[in-house]
Formats: sequence, structure tokens, C-alpha cells
Amino acid sequence: PIGEPGFVQPWIQFGRTDDDFFYGIASLAVPTSGVNMIKLLWSEFNTGLILGTDEKFVREAPPVTGYKLRIYDTDDKILEGGLNDLVQAELGEVGYYRGDPRLFHFPDGQAGVFIERTGVFYKLTEMEPIAGGQ
Repeated sequence: PIGEPGFVQPWIQFGRTDDDFFYGIASLAVPTSGVNMIKLLWSEFNTGLILGTDEKFVREAPPVTGYKLRIYDTDDKILEGGLNDLVQAELGEVGYYRGDPRLFHFPDGQAGVFIERTGVFYKLTEMEPIAGGQ
């Protein structure tokens, strides 16, 4: 509750819906380079989604709005299955693609993700928003 002594208000929070059955946050990153708008990124370990917000943390403020972010590969192809698509790209047809993505910071402050299942590291870069929200 806002204003309750000893309680630090969260920066973000999320829940489950019929469409988004999240299990838990696998990791967080606060990138300081490679982004223009993103202030905080987090990964969901089951779906392989990357979520984020463009709002800074403000002490005593309510949680900010979080967004599911579209992820593209180096060929600008959207990863419909989130980072779990990278598991399939690395391992081929194995039937189960959960990768348990772990965000981290490169020494230059740019966010990266380690796909635990494959052992592959990727650097994340924010793209300019596309007109119409696509």
C-alpha cells in the first residue's frame, strides 16, 4: 500500500490472465546503453517473453505500466515464441523449447540475455517504435 511505513512500493508488477499465464520473473536488467526509451527489462522464464517499461522508478509512486515487447532476430524476423524461438533455432526440432532466459548487463551497460538451455549469449538492442504499434 502506498504510504504504509516500511513498505517499498514495487517498480512494476504483473499477473496472470487467460492469455498470459506467466509463472515467474527469471531476471531483470536496467540497461544504460543500447536503448532510448526502455528503463527496465524483465524476462519470464516459461514463455520466453521479454517485458519492459519506459517509465523510471519513482519512490512512493504506484507500479508503472509494463509491456510485452516484440523480439526480432538479426534478420528482423519477429520471434513469435519469444526467446524460446532461439532454443529451437539452436537445437532444432526437440519438441520442448523453454530456454529460461536470464538477463544481465554487458560491461558497457547494454542488456544481454543468456539462454540457459543452450548456453548462448545475445546482446539486446532497442529498435525504434514502428508507426501503429507493430
